[in-house]
Amino acid sequence: MLHKLGTSASPQRHLSIVRLVIPKGTQVKRHRSLMTVTVVAIKGQITFHTDGAETTLVPGQAIVMQPAEFHWLEAPVEDGEVLVVHGVLAE
Repeated sequence: MLHKLGTSASPQRHLSIVRLVIPKGTQVKRHRSLMTVTVVAIKGQITFHTDGAETTLVPGQAIVMQPAEFHWLEAPVEDGEVLVVHGVLAE
């Protein structure tokens, strides 16, 4: 389930914040973004995968990926919820 919380676009910047609910036992398939991506866990336990690593995120933890880095998420133990920020938060 996706909930778009806000966007800002200009010729120089783009920012998208999405609330993503991942039901227990499901996953968001492997993909990549052309922008920097920050994933912040806000509910449950999320397993975050890249081609070279696996990290378990719990509420309050975050992970940042560089543009074009493949990744996928799953909620193996319980329903999970994350905020996904596409864009540069600071320079």
